[in-house]
Amino acid sequence: APIIGLMGREQERIIVEKATWTLNNLSTGSEENQGAVRHAGGVKATLSVLEWARDAPTMKAALATLIHLSESSETALAVQEANGIPILVKHAKGQVPNAHKDIALLALNKLAMAHPGCSDEVQELVGNDMWESVQVAVLPGTAATSGGASAAVENRL
Repeated sequence: APIIGLMGREQERIIVEKATWTLNNLSTGSEENQGAVRHAGGVKATLSVLEWARDAPTMKAALATLIHLSESSETALAVQEANGIPILVKHAKGQVPNAHKDIALLALNKLAMAHPGCSDEVQELVGNDMWESVQVAVLPGTAATSGGASAAVENRL
C-alpha cells in the first residue's frame, strides 16, 4: 500500500493531501476498490489524517474519502471499529480548526445509511438536535433529494 505510506504525519502536507485524494479516487463507485482500500489499511490511514491534519484541503480530502468508503456496509463497520464516528462528529460540530462541517455531516449520513449499528452510534453522539442535520446532509450548493445526496453531489467529491 504505497499510497497509504504517503499519508503519514511525517510527510509534507501537499504529499498527504494528494495521496488522500488518490485514495478517494480509488474508492469512488467501486465496491471492489473500496474493499481493496479497506484491506490495505486505508480506513485507518484516512482517519489518522483526519485526526492530525489542520489544513482545510487535506481534511476535505480525508472527509471525501470517508464518504466514498462509507458506501459499503462492511467498510462503514470498519470506520466504526476504528473509532471513526467520534472523529467525524468532532468535525461536524466544528470542534476542529478549519473543519468542513457540511462534509462531515454527509460522511456521518453515509455511515448511518450504510449500517444500522453505525446509525445508532451516530445518533447517540450527535444528539437529537444534530441528528436531523445528519439525515438531510448534502454538500453546499446542492439540493437534497428524497433518497439523500444526489448523484451530482457524489461526483463533486
